Amino acid sequence: IICPEGCWCFDQARLAIVEEARNLDKIIGESLARGDGYEALVAAERLLAILDTLHASPISKARINYDAFQAAIMRHETVGRAEEFIREAHALNVLIGRPDSPEALEMKEYRDTPERHPNYLRAEHRRGSELAPTP
Repeated sequence: IICPEGCWCFDQARLAIVEEARNLDKIIGESLARGDGYEALVAAERLLAILDTLHASPISKARINYDAFQAAIMRHETVGRAEEFIREAHALNVLIGRPDSPEALEMKEYRDTPERHPNYLRAEHRRGSELAPTP
């Protein structure tokens, strides 16, 4: 591919932002996999801000809002933020597809009943089991 002279791919500052976005996306996935909702949430919030500055597609924003929901729903003190993220993820999935698409329906279920998500208060349950005495 040969880009025109003014192509953004020559902009080093923009390339650095894109690289940061890639790294944040990786951190989110790894953090969620090991159950670290705090690290995933911090990375997701930063990535959402970057996506806004890059004027990213609703598809990317929908996925990261869902990831942020999955991270925030792990702790009681961030459940309110989780509800904000899942509302946005649902709205974006409706925009991308249709209100009855599988993704939109899944987001709607978690929007309406966030406690049904497998990560609901997961960090607190794990912390409680870590503190429980062993027989």
